[in-house]
Amino acid sequence: MSGNSISRVDARLRMLLVSLMVSSFAVSVHTQDVIPEEFYETYTRSVIDLGYLAENKELTIVDRTIFFDASSFYTESFEYVKHQSKILRLDQTLSRAFSDLPEKEFELGRRFGIQVPYGFIDESKASEIYATRASWQRFFEENPNSAGILQFSCVAFNANHDKSLHYLTFAKGIDWIDAYFVLYSKVDGKWVLSEKVKIVHLRPSEAQ
Repeated sequence: MSGNSISRVDARLRMLLVSLMVSSFAVSVHTQDVIPEEFYETYTRSVIDLGYLAENKELTIVDRTIFFDASSFYTESFEYVKHQSKILRLDQTLSRAFSDLPEKEFELGRRFGIQVPYGFIDESKASEIYATRASWQRFFEENPNSAGILQFSCVAFNANHDKSLHYLTFAKGIDWIDAYFVLYSKVDGKWVLSEKVKIVHLRPSEAQ
């Protein structure tokens, strides 16, 4: 894939994510299962490694995971990640594991290892907040200590269970959105960030 092709894919994904963050809640299956304990260590590491902890602020986490279906957003974003990631090119078991994640949401529990306050927000409420600038303003008026809203996908592991991949979004407004795929490797029994692939990095000045 050429550099120009990658740029075009990245530009399309920026636009698609905004609509996904609003519409994904409406299309989810609402079959809720409790996720495995091992997911939480990589979730916690990704929040820290991407710098989303803010002093004197609380993290607001959507109470259910994102799942991907066969939409154009899924197809284009994951193809882009596979092109960018050396790990996925070398370890196709991890790529297949992510592709085979169940198309349903999983309910999160209070098992994050983050050493700062955090709270959950209902998925339907988050959908309302994502929709407009005014709803974001109301959210921060009602939750002045919130650093922003996080949501995670399920975590995929490779065949040797020493590499993992998940997707997350972090938003502070309709024009402040991050979305990354993050890949971790297990080193001396701990999950260490190996790669991060940016899907969206939208800021107010870029959204004008």
